[in-house]
Amino acid sequence: MVIFRYFSFLSIIKLAQSWVIECDREIVACAVVKNCQQYSELFRLYVKYSHRNKGLGTCLVKTLLKDVNKPVYVVSVPKALYFYRRLGFVPIPKYRLPQIYSQLSRQGSIILGFIKGGSDQ
Repeated sequence: MVIFRYFSFLSIIKLAQSWVIECDREIVACAVVKNCQQYSELFRLYVKYSHRNKGLGTCLVKTLLKDVNKPVYVVSVPKALYFYRRLGFVPIPKYRLPQIYSQLSRQGSIILGFIKGGSDQ
C-alpha cells in the first residue's frame, strides 16, 4: 500500500491538494484539501467499500493534516462525526465559522474544524 500526493492543475496553482492510497495498482482511497486564504477545507474523502474499516481513511487524513498550517474545516454527515472527532476535529460554533459555512450550518449541515496544536473552542 502506498500513500502519495496526486498532482493536478489545481495543485500546481495551489488551490487544492489531492491525496490517494494505492493498493495493488488500484486507487482505493482519496481525499482533497481545498486551500482558501484563511482556512482549508477537507472534502471528497472516499474509501472504496471493500477497503473500509482498515484504517485507510484515518491514515489519509492524518497524512494530509501534517501539511496544513491553518484551520481545516469539514462538512460532516452525522454518520461520520465519530470518525472526525477521533482525529481531533471539533464542532465549531456558527458565529466562528467563515461565512460560507455559517450558511451551511443554518441548513442543518454539521461543520467541524481542526486547528493544529489545539482546538478552536
